[in-house]
Amino acid sequence: TGTSGADDGPSVQFPGMQVLPAPGTKIYFEARVKVDMDNGDTIIGLSDSASVTNLLGTGTVVVDKDMAVFFRDDGVADAKMGIQTGDGSNVDSADDVLTDVDKTAYETYGIVIDGDGATAGDTVKYYHKGVLVRTDSTLNTIPDKVMCPIFQVQAHTTAQDLMDIDWFRLLVYNSTAGTVRV
Repeated sequence: TGTSGADDGPSVQFPGMQVLPAPGTKIYFEARVKVDMDNGDTIIGLSDSASVTNLLGTGTVVVDKDMAVFFRDDGVADAKMGIQTGDGSNVDSADDVLTDVDKTAYETYGIVIDGDGATAGDTVKYYHKGVLVRTDSTLNTIPDKVMCPIFQVQAHTTAQDLMDIDWFRLLVYNSTAGTVRV
């Protein structure tokens, strides 16, 4: 979907695909996406399912939602993306974790949430093109609320910013109960 005005853009969230981080639970999210824009705002990942507001705020990612996302702030070069992990109160954010995003090609973005931040060893891992690019093990930033897949694009100019989603998948595995949800 194209956008054409300042602070204008689509937000696609899938509340019917809710996941809840918990002890013994691993959540796997992966998406194959092409983001065709320069210096625009982008969100790819999992976010608080009650959040229908724009996670991009006014050019930077908000910090008051549970989330595990890849993002590009307003004005950041198109080859770069950061990551942000948050539990609604605390946040761990890192700019420019990715420096090789190709806006002309479909690329995979993956997130694995292991636990809910209540136990030492809980983590959120971020993957780009199948390669681990960052691990967040800061317990008080790991999301612990119900979340669902989210994709957002926001323009701050009259440029037509586009995001093409080829596919995404979501898997939840609970080692305690031995259950798998796909």
